[in-house]
Amino acid sequence: LFTVKLFFKMVKLSNERRVPDHMRGLVKGIESFSTISSHIMLTVMGALFLLMLVLMLSVVHWLMISAVVYVIWRCVRPRAGEKGRSRQKKAKVFVVLGSGGHTTEMFYTLAKLPWDDYTPIYIIANTDAGSQRKAAIFEKKWKHDWSVELIPRAREVGQSYVTSVWTTLRAFYTSVRLVFHHWPDLVLCNGPGTCVPVAIAAYVMRVATFGIKRVKLCYSESFTCVDHLSFSGRILYPACDLFGVQWPALLPTYKRAIYTGRIPLNDSHDADGGDDDITSSPSSSSLSASGDKYALVTVGTTLFDDLIKAVDSSGFVAALKQHGFTNLKIQYGKGTYKPHNLLKHGGPSFKFSPFEFDPDLPKVIARAGLIIGHAGAGTLLDALSNGVKIIVVPNEKLMANHQVQLAKALQERGYVHFFKVDHLADGLANADFTRIRKFPREETPVWGNALAALVGPLRK
Repeated sequence: LFTVKLFFKMVKLSNERRVPDHMRGLVKGIESFSTISSHIMLTVMGALFLLMLVLMLSVVHWLMISAVVYVIWRCVRPRAGEKGRSRQKKAKVFVVLGSGGHTTEMFYTLAKLPWDDYTPIYIIANTDAGSQRKAAIFEKKWKHDWSVELIPRAREVGQSYVTSVWTTLRAFYTSVRLVFHHWPDLVLCNGPGTCVPVAIAAYVMRVATFGIKRVKLCYSESFTCVDHLSFSGRILYPACDLFGVQWPALLPTYKRAIYTGRIPLNDSHDADGGDDDITSSPSSSSLSASGDKYALVTVGTTLFDDLIKAVDSSGFVAALKQHGFTNLKIQYGKGTYKPHNLLKHGGPSFKFSPFEFDPDLPKVIARAGLIIGHAGAGTLLDALSNGVKIIVVPNEKLMANHQVQLAKALQERGYVHFFKVDHLADGLANADFTRIRKFPREETPVWGNALAALVGPLRK
């Protein structure tokens, strides 16, 4: 570089005719020297660049080979504690739990699975204490290894899709770490926002391991999705190995889906179509308010102040007493409105007890004589599975709301009464429960059988 700089300076002086004649030979010599040296320097630099490129490609190739060898080793090596045992092993399953109804639905599904074949790892949002508690209660029934992993919540209830982009990326980063740490065989989910980053991370493992480690993605659509998939379902449907839906209306659109719902496929949609499964009793309303039976108003884990306000009225209390109930429990959830007029409207014999949430809410629902609640999957399944009459009041202010469609579909089939919040008191006063049909209490074995067929080859 110094030589080139000196050369150009001398050429400049020569052009300006400021170089004496006896120095012009020196200028030509410097010009020749700089030309030769620049060629040599360029040749050396090119050779070094090619050598560096070859070395870089070699390193990349070695890294790729090492990655493939590591993947094969992880796939075929014995799991911890399995040396000397049979080659039959349990499938490691990521069970993704979402808050509220998604968790309730998942445990109804898990209760029918053969746990001798699975080792569950529960993936739960770090702000979802309720699902962690339910997982611990559920696992007391089974004698097998299980664990819990926490990830950042991808999207809170009511959070806009725009602001959830950042939280979803954080959840995805954590999910990738968990997937590559545990190497699961199966990811089982049913629609909460938490499941999307976990499922995508499992799909990334397929790509990163060149398909050698193929994590099976199994998605059971929520009971609340009657005529269209949830946002999570639409994202994950193309990538799933097994996709289940619980309403027949979804089958023509989604050809790869299997039907796993409790409602029979040949259901006539007519509440008056048959009397073989219709409940009856001597009372006009077919409600039992005797003994310790009570009416329960519940909003689940959401905010539904409009329902609590509708309950806190003279018309509602009069309708409730008309059906023989003088004991009312109100679970108001995350709401800010607390009922304060019920004792005034109900009189001295009327009892009511408000509470924010109860960890044993499914048991409270099962012991009730009547449920007035939102159209959440957890509330509906807990009530219908225990044969408790329910009046469904959809919360129409929720984002991506499925509650109105679900309430209408269940009322068309005669399983519930459905009223909007503004007409609750009048609807309850005129409700006839003698034509309410029995809802199938047991989960269908279709989903469990499909999972067993999918997981079977993984255990060999």
